[in-house]
Amino acid sequence: MSALLSMQGIDFSYGHLQVLFGVSFHVDPGEAVGLLGTNGAGKSTLLRVLAGLERPSAGTVTFDGRDITGVPAEALGAQGLVLITGGRAGFVDMTVEENLQMQGLAIRHRPALLKARRDKVLTKFPQLAQRLHQPAGRLSGGSNSSSRSRKR
Repeated sequence: MSALLSMQGIDFSYGHLQVLFGVSFHVDPGEAVGLLGTNGAGKSTLLRVLAGLERPSAGTVTFDGRDITGVPAEALGAQGLVLITGGRAGFVDMTVEENLQMQGLAIRHRPALLKARRDKVLTKFPQLAQRLHQPAGRLSGGSNSSSRSRKR
């Protein structure tokens, strides 16, 4: 079985400051992978390179057997490879439904897949179905949410 996603020998620098040094990994079809590390370890930078938001100074990125090194993010999005940032990445003034629609922009021309993914999210998080018309900013952010941080 060949890797669905692979990064080989990735180097990346912000100006003269190199932050990634020969990073290599692969993800097989159906596999879930997590990136762990301390703040400043390069996790977000690696994901930005993977998603086409940054171009590595060395190395290659392949997705589904194709070399996508340096392919712009908007082109990768059309191929189904997108970066969704963590934390408070939702649009707080938009409804939950509108946020779900925004996350599906890359596959908007594939309505059956879009509906299947939306249904999967609402099955996994059934309380969202009851809140589709509420502003996303009214949802709880969990124990690490910025609103709780402000109360401390």
